[in-house]
Parts: sequence; structure tokens; C-alpha cells
Amino acid sequence: VLDSAMNDVDVPHVLRWYSGQTFAERARIYISFLHPLNTTADAPNRVFNPNRWWPMQEFVLELPGDLEAELFDVDTIVITAIDGVELDEPLPPLAAHDISDVNGNGRTDLTIWFARWPLRDAMRDAGVDPPGEVEITLRGETTDALFWQATETLFVPNLGK
Repeated sequence: VLDSAMNDVDVPHVLRWYSGQTFAERARIYISFLHPLNTTADAPNRVFNPNRWWPMQEFVLELPGDLEAELFDVDTIVITAIDGVELDEPLPPLAAHDISDVNGNGRTDLTIWFARWPLRDAMRDAGVDPPGEVEITLRGETTDALFWQATETLFVPNLGK
């Protein structure tokens, strides 16, 4: 009923059915969709230069509180916005990732890589005009279906050819 009502008024939505969970258990997930978990993102190389020899942009992600990196659902991670401009097509990472304690704080981090040239093209589509700082927004879910979001600022000297 809810699905057809939302379709009738052209509201974009995703309908998911979950069995065996109480409303309280589901409410945490719904709230995280509207207010994603504030996740830390760090780009070890904060200068995005598409002409560098290394063809990937690395991000290190850490969930808040006592949530460990093993909870990241890697298949859901995407870049969704550049400088606040939502991408028409979210940009997925490469399949490779690594879980370790990158920053040495005793908690696991997820290191994930994005191909540099699709990210450059997405920056162009978002109207990035170098040189300057660019805010990258990453989103995804945890394995227990909570939503998270992270932002990181990169300096972009140029967008190359």
C-alpha cells in the first residue's frame, strides 16, 4: 500500500521488507538514513592531481564510537557528491580494500581506493574550477544496515587533460 501510494505521487523511494525485527530495531536504521552516522574520512594524499603516476585516490574511513571497520558494507560505498553537488551516478570504489589501524588509535580503519580518472570526470561534471579545495562526500551502509556519511577536502591544482 505504501509503495503504490509513493509511486502515485512520484516520490523516489526504495521499499525493503524485513522480517523478525521490531519497530525499535528498524527505527535506528530509518533515523540513520535521515541522519547518517558521522564517519571520519582521511585522504593520506590530500592533493588530487590527475597527472600523478599513481592512478588511484585513497580514502581511510573510521566509523564513530566503538564501531569497527569490519562493519563497513564495502559493496555500498560510493562517492555521492562533490562540493555539495549530487552526482548523477554515484562513483563506486575499486574492489580492493584493506582493514587495519592506519592512524594508530587502536581501532580498525577501512582503506579504500577510487580510480582517479572517473573521479576527475565527476569533478568536471560538478563544475570544479581549479585550483582550489574540493569537498568529497562518501556514503554507504554498515553490515547491520545503518547508513553513514563522511566528507574529506582535497586540494585540486588542475584537472589535467
